[in-house]
Amino acid sequence: MKNKLFYFLAFLLLFSACKEDEEPVGQQVATFQYDGENNTAPLLETGEHIMAARFPASATAAYVGRTLDRIEFYLRELPQELELRVYGESVTGSPGDLLWSQDLSGDLRANSWNGHVITSPIALTGEDIWISIRVFHNAPTSSVGCDFGPANNNGDWILHDTASNWTSFRDFTNNDANINWNIRGFVD
Repeated sequence: MKNKLFYFLAFLLLFSACKEDEEPVGQQVATFQYDGENNTAPLLETGEHIMAARFPASATAAYVGRTLDRIEFYLRELPQELELRVYGESVTGSPGDLLWSQDLSGDLRANSWNGHVITSPIALTGEDIWISIRVFHNAPTSSVGCDFGPANNNGDWILHDTASNWTSFRDFTNNDANINWNIRGFVD
């Protein structure tokens, strides 16, 4: 009986000593997103369109000192051209300076989530960031995916080539569509 007690106490001591040596868990990956699961992709006319999700300072402030290092988005149909863009803060209600862009034309999958690792991650400073997708369609196309809604005020921005100002997709469709773009940013 004494041997069993001895082995039990030795096991407890060993187990607790191992637990103390474990390294602390690092920072969790954070996700910037307004969307839910993919539902569809609205049909957009021939031409250039830029869809964006705006993450205001109130969303980015907790991540100052960290970086935006990956973007994921859903594509229903493939556009002729696609470029990911990240813009900085602006006081005019539209994106500010272009912080980063990457042409992904020809390196995409239809009816699927697509992702891209940002090779020079973008430092978060506590200001707004706009994560966007610029597409060009040579015919009407349902390219960038969206969820079922309801729209978040920052989740459905659009600028098309015949407009000079950004607008919500709700306004663009006269409130016929109430969605969020399937655009997500990942902070490491």
